[in-house]
Formats: sequence, C-alpha cells, structure tokens
Amino acid sequence: MSKRAAEDVCDPRAPKRMALSLGPDLITIKVGTQQQSYCIHSQLLCADSQFFRSATKKEWKEGQNREIALPEDTTEVFDIYIQWLYQKKILCQIDDSNPVDKEVSDQYRLLIDVFIFGDKVQDIPLKDATINALCNLSDLRNEKNLCIDPTGVNVTRAYRGTMPGSPLRKFFATLYSWFTLPSWSTKECPVELKDAVLVALLSRRVATPPWWQWQPCSMHEHIESYICPVED
Repeated sequence: MSKRAAEDVCDPRAPKRMALSLGPDLITIKVGTQQQSYCIHSQLLCADSQFFRSATKKEWKEGQNREIALPEDTTEVFDIYIQWLYQKKILCQIDDSNPVDKEVSDQYRLLIDVFIFGDKVQDIPLKDATINALCNLSDLRNEKNLCIDPTGVNVTRAYRGTMPGSPLRKFFATLYSWFTLPSWSTKECPVELKDAVLVALLSRRVATPPWWQWQPCSMHEHIESYICPVED
C-alpha cells in the first residue's frame, strides 16, 4: 500500500499568504468518546474555521480553559484535519496502480466524513480540498478499467450529513450522471440523488467531459483569504 501525498492524489490547494506565526497559544481538542487529546496552535485552528474562532472566545468556558470537546467526531477524521492544518495535505492510503474496490469505498466514506466535519467547523478550504480529493478518487479504475462504485451506503451517508445544495451532493449527482454502471449499488441511494442525477443529465451536453476535468472550481465555495490555485 503506498501513501501518496495530496499533491499527487488529492490535489489540495495551498493558500497564497504569508506563513502564520504560530506563537505559544495552544488549544486542547478532545475527540471522540475516549476523549483523545490534541494540542493545536490556536492561530492555525482558527484561521479558516468560524466554529473554532467562536468557541475560543474568552467569554466562553472553552475559550477560558483553552479546551474544546468534540465527542461526536472520530480520531480518524480529526487526524486528517490536523494533517490539513499543518501541511495543507490530505494523504490517501490507496495503491493507485491496483486499486481494490473495498479500499476505494472505504476512502469515499472517510472523505465524506471529512467534508461533513468541515461543514460542522465551517472550514471552507478544508471542504474544497476534500472535493478535490473525491474528484481524484473517482478517477481511479479497477482491474476491469471501470469506475469504482462509491456505494449507495456512502452516498446516503453524504446526503444525511449535508443540506440541499451542498457541494458534496452536487459531486455525487455529477459522478452518477457520468459513470453509473449496472453493477453499482444504486438501490441504497437516496431518492434525492436520483432527482439530482436527472437534473445533471439535462444540464450538460453529452460531448463535454466531467466538470472536474474542465471546471473544478464549480465545486468550490472559496473565501477571500484563500486563493484557489485553479483560478491563478
């Protein structure tokens, strides 16, 4: 199994701004039911997250104690978030020379959870980078040179964790409109996906490539302080 850097697999965007002076201020984040502790520089934690900026204000207990609990989140997702904060990378454990369907499905699940976490903490650059990661994941092909089923269970997970109009929902609607195969587990997919796929089919020309091959920013939300290299 090869660990590939995000530039190769997940195509994350690195911000064009001066490096932050991290300083001594650390915030302790306790994640999951086991309360796994992470100590993170507050400037990094709050740079793009409205959730953490609000939670660390001095008028709140969390801000005074410099400790925030996230009991509903997992260390698996938060490890990726830490990686993103400090390295601007999302590393994927996929052997792209011979991707296995189950491994790709598991990676879809993890990236879906990362996007949902990004929604929760209101971190737009993280969500945009996760969409890029999903786009690259969808490019992988199995031994039959077929697009690998993200699975209806994963798509349902994505829909349950997001609101209508979410870029994550748009990603799966577009993916299914281009690459659905008879072997895919579409029975488990939510009804909303099927409606969105129909709209996606009607809104594109047959001859055009998938949107991420020509207009990846159509999935991004963007913020002024974070310049997308796709636009540069």
